[in-house]
Amino acid sequence: MNRTANSFGNDDIIVQAQRVGKQVTINGKTTDILKDVSLHCEKGETIAIVGKSGSGKSTLLGLLAGLDQPDSGSIHLFGQHLNILSEDQRAKQRAGKVGFVFQNFQLLDMLTVLENVMLPLELAGEKNGRAIAIGWLEKVGLGDRLDQLPSSLSGGEQQRVALARAFVTQPAILFADEPTGNLDGDTGQAIIELLFALQTNSQTALIIVTHDDQLASRCQRQLLLQKGELVN
Repeated sequence: MNRTANSFGNDDIIVQAQRVGKQVTINGKTTDILKDVSLHCEKGETIAIVGKSGSGKSTLLGLLAGLDQPDSGSIHLFGQHLNILSEDQRAKQRAGKVGFVFQNFQLLDMLTVLENVMLPLELAGEKNGRAIAIGWLEKVGLGDRLDQLPSSLSGGEQQRVALARAFVTQPAILFADEPTGNLDGDTGQAIIELLFALQTNSQTALIIVTHDDQLASRCQRQLLLQKGELVN
């Protein structure tokens, strides 16, 4: 069931979008990327956003996470109206409470595996960052690869590092954009299993953009975007 956003009195709601729209103008012609999108995600909930390429999935994910601003409508993250915040203020609102996983891993090549995972903890001022990061790398099966650079790892291993980095601050919500998109079937399946094991143990809310029907089916709700509009 698709429950639309209408319940600001619910303290369990982490992110809430109301009638969100986003446009792009090219050569003087304006096109709607998203139109009148309303949704919300509660604590511990798992949601898959599915649809064809170009339907607006990744754009919606970026707006929900406060990485971009809508042209119309409103988005609240942890009860804060993101539309009225600057980019720096939105970053502060996310700090330590929001995790990200991307299709292309987004690891820093000049940092070791351990340093990549430690980075969010260092930014948060965590004094025990090294020990915490090692613990998470052990959870994803890479406790013996701490000093290697990401370029020396396989795609699946790099995504395991990305998962450890995403969960290391134990965020309230994780946004994942095609987390299995660059992986073969067996590796992708292993990442799906690991992602949901970590999510279940952490009780982190999860919003995933995916073309992977198997991944989407693991979520409690599947929301279909067609031409920028939610149709279910």
